[in-house]
Amino acid sequence: ETEIIDKIHQNNEFLNNKEKELTSFDTIEKNLANFSLEKNKILNDLKNLDNLKNLTEEIDETRNEYNLKLVEYDKIQKDFEAQYKISKNLRKIYNNNQAGFLAKTLIENEPCPVCGSTNHPKPAYISEIENITLEKVEMKEKTSEELFLKMKNLTTDCGGMAKKIEIKKREFFSSLNKDDMDKLRKRNNSN
Repeated sequence: ETEIIDKIHQNNEFLNNKEKELTSFDTIEKNLANFSLEKNKILNDLKNLDNLKNLTEEIDETRNEYNLKLVEYDKIQKDFEAQYKISKNLRKIYNNNQAGFLAKTLIENEPCPVCGSTNHPKPAYISEIENITLEKVEMKEKTSEELFLKMKNLTTDCGGMAKKIEIKKREFFSSLNKDDMDKLRKRNNSN
């Protein structure tokens, strides 16, 4: 009988050990499930961070392009202003010269071919720059118009880029979670 009691004690001890192992496995299984959830959360966070990184790179790249376009616009605007001024002055000189050529043909007491007056008290004169041709004037005006069109196109490009930057910024901020937004606000408020 002592032998049977010893056997029962051994079996009880064996069962207690197995219950402890089972409890330990349950704990391990719960921990494993928690680790799996945490792993998925971290993977999602990494994916979100990667998306935020890509958006930031796109914003920076577009800003750089935008800034280059602005520099180009400033240069073209200066060129345009100079060309426009030259073309307007050339046109004025050309028109004055044309009036001067007509004035050379005027005869006192005979009607002017432009206004019909027979009195010519202050006839136009030819400018010292006589070699200005209509072709030269039109070429300068064309150059001025082409520069104006480039400025207009750059304005359109810059507007599109500014819009793209704003859209990417909205995407960026909508991708942030609440904690990230709070951190960003705190950092911006401290600056």
